[in-house]
Amino acid sequence: MKLKRATKFVAASSLLLLVLASCTSASTSSDSTGNDSTTDTGTDATAEVMEPVEIEFYSLAWQEGAIASHEEIVEAFNAQSEYVTVKHVQGDWGAIDQLLTTCFEASNCPDVFHFYDTGLRSYAERGNLVDLEPLMSDDFRASMPESAWATTQFPGTEGVYGAPFLMENRVILANKDIMDAAGVVAATVDDPWTWPEFRAAAAKMTSADVDGAGLSLKGSGGVNGIIKLALSVGGEYVEDSSGSWKTVMGPNELALPKMFHDMIHLDGSMSTDLLGLSGTGVNTLFLQGALGMQISGDYMRSQIVAANPDFDWVVMPAPVGISATQPNSAQTMSIAGGSENSAASMEFIEFALNTENQVKLALGDWLIPTSTAAVESAELTSGDYWDVSLKLAKNLEYAPWQGLATFDQWRGAVTPAWFDYLNGDSSISEFTSIVIELGDPVLAKMN
Repeated sequence: MKLKRATKFVAASSLLLLVLASCTSASTSSDSTGNDSTTDTGTDATAEVMEPVEIEFYSLAWQEGAIASHEEIVEAFNAQSEYVTVKHVQGDWGAIDQLLTTCFEASNCPDVFHFYDTGLRSYAERGNLVDLEPLMSDDFRASMPESAWATTQFPGTEGVYGAPFLMENRVILANKDIMDAAGVVAATVDDPWTWPEFRAAAAKMTSADVDGAGLSLKGSGGVNGIIKLALSVGGEYVEDSSGSWKTVMGPNELALPKMFHDMIHLDGSMSTDLLGLSGTGVNTLFLQGALGMQISGDYMRSQIVAANPDFDWVVMPAPVGISATQPNSAQTMSIAGGSENSAASMEFIEFALNTENQVKLALGDWLIPTSTAAVESAELTSGDYWDVSLKLAKNLEYAPWQGLATFDQWRGAVTPAWFDYLNGDSSISEFTSIVIELGDPVLAKMN
């Protein structure tokens, strides 16, 4: 590799700071002992640092556009870097937890890995992750709001353990032709539907061949999606106000499950047949014209655009209650604690998540960038089906349960109770009792 002095110095600045600190230490030591080899020690250390470095980046991109954007960013970094080469490794969301558990034990993890905010906590607590705070530049920290950085800082730990870069809104994706035929006026960011208005619209859009709305309880958007939406009506489901975590199933927490139950069993505007489908399965029915609306994550827009259905469709904000707030959970990039090249890894992360590249990542995944400048970029704001999602970014806030290490386990434990209740197999009082009975033992691990 042919190195150019000027660009080499700029590219390696973060590493050279570490070298200078090392040289200063060596100088102090030699001064105190009368050793006159300080110059040689500094020269040798600098020469060693300037040797080419290769780091691994483990990507979890899964949509075709997202994979392409990750590969493009790695290629662009390698083309401009004089001493660091990034090796792109394509990973799998289904295998990442096992990979991290195994590689941390063996101390051979990828230097930089793609993950999600709440999943980082247990690894941060075990000391498996590098604190990014002393490595990142001030400009990089300022490029994203503190509410985004809060997703990778955890109670009981000191530091920032991931760089957040993509967030998700829950939105309504609706068949505009069915809406028009039913006389339903679309919701807007400035005039969103309330939850009763959503229910009424679904009833109007229901016919012999069409369910007004669809809901899946499977996958990351299932029960998790409802819990996210419940924040708009004040539902939190877990709390630690008494000094220990416990499950909460009050009126705010029951508002949405009861409404969805009544839409299925009283209004007939939703079907139990959809509860066991994946989000993609629900979207397939939507594309076939058998479903008037679905509440999904932003990313589902990409699948509809790719399918190019023969009907008009619109993106609308999720219904609101006391607020339009949704949790700002984020995808992340982190540095493994065993990495021998943490400064070079941080340099790659800052490049990968600069404004220009966050726009690329957002376009690839159809999610919302955390970079303030990226959210306002013309490339996104002028794109089809982007306007609503970008405007909703201001409503994303840190939720009380996002820092709870056992929340994913809690959600998994209580999910069967949601299926039983929405299927009509249990009453709301039984649903309440079972969720508490299944959830509290999981939360006890935190106490």
